[in-house]
Amino acid sequence: MKSNTALKKVLAIAGTAIVLAPFAFMIITSVIVSIRTGLFRMDYLMPAEMIPLILLGALMIFWAALLSKHHVKLIISTMAAAMVFWIGSIATAAASGLASGATEPKGTVWVVVIAMIILYSLSAAGIGVEGIMVIRRLFRKE
Repeated sequence: MKSNTALKKVLAIAGTAIVLAPFAFMIITSVIVSIRTGLFRMDYLMPAEMIPLILLGALMIFWAALLSKHHVKLIISTMAAAMVFWIGSIATAAASGLASGATEPKGTVWVVVIAMIILYSLSAAGIGVEGIMVIRRLFRKE
């Protein structure tokens, strides 16, 4: 049982770090570029572009949660929401012509796509917060 506890902790910690890495990288690069240019710059698409990392980390957190039986339903629902918003933003951008450049980035469709990207990013960050919750529960038991 002790090795199982170690596995849960490693999965939760590594998964949380992997999920939150794109957000940390986005903030760090934003600060550096903003200082260099004197203008606020942020690549708000970075979490969506780094979806493989977020998926890997989310699956690791899910596995740790499943083994420890803590926050499983919450993590599943947040992962599902993140995927719905990510796929929805891509599908809407492709169907409307925003992705190909055939349509200018303005109007209702543009707002819908940006809103879905924001909701995806919030869901992905929520997965990271849930990873922290799992870690706290795992270390509290000792």
